[in-house]
Amino acid sequence: MLRCDNEKGVIVVIGATATLGTYFVDELVGRGYKIFATGRRNVKEDSYAAKGVRCALLDITEKEHLEKLPTKDIWAVVQIAGIMPSRMVDYDPQKYIDVNITGTLNVLEYCFKAHVKKFMFTQSHSDVAGYWNTGEFIPSDSSRSIVYKGDHAVYIISKNAAIDLIEHYHQEYGLQKIIFRLPTIYSYRPVFEMYVNGERHAIAYRALIIILPKNWAHN
Repeated sequence: MLRCDNEKGVIVVIGATATLGTYFVDELVGRGYKIFATGRRNVKEDSYAAKGVRCALLDITEKEHLEKLPTKDIWAVVQIAGIMPSRMVDYDPQKYIDVNITGTLNVLEYCFKAHVKKFMFTQSHSDVAGYWNTGEFIPSDSSRSIVYKGDHAVYIISKNAAIDLIEHYHQEYGLQKIIFRLPTIYSYRPVFEMYVNGERHAIAYRALIIILPKNWAHN
């Protein structure tokens, strides 16, 4: 994905404090990259400082917050920050617009002004949900097939709008874009619950992480 070369400059990771971002930053630090990490909450400066990582508390919906980011010697920006159905208490579609669309636009404007050349973004595999359960292989370059019902509808509409904004900055300004279409990432996290249609439910795979090893230990 990224070939380590400290002469390339800093990697700005936006959304570094959630599950994916936490593991991602640790991996990059282990490979010797220079990192600037941001999060909307849980930014523990002492912990980052111990790893040699600069950091800032940042909300991408607030344009002035982007002024906290470095403006020179940037190799790449990785945007993991976003809002998704599984973490939304109740249902408020406006949050998808504010965070996933307006927030992404704010980050892209930052990239343009700071002359960032490489931008990485995490997309949801729900953009091809219409192909699911058909028994057919879904190629990586498949056209979109959105399901317009359920709690994921406005979410994936907002993510696709973000992708279109990224494509505009790619074509208009030459920003190199790297899009990762991600399914559910099965990893340990100190959270036992998620939200479906705004209602709280237990995370099934989290139970497997805890229960199965205990059962194996007794056999």
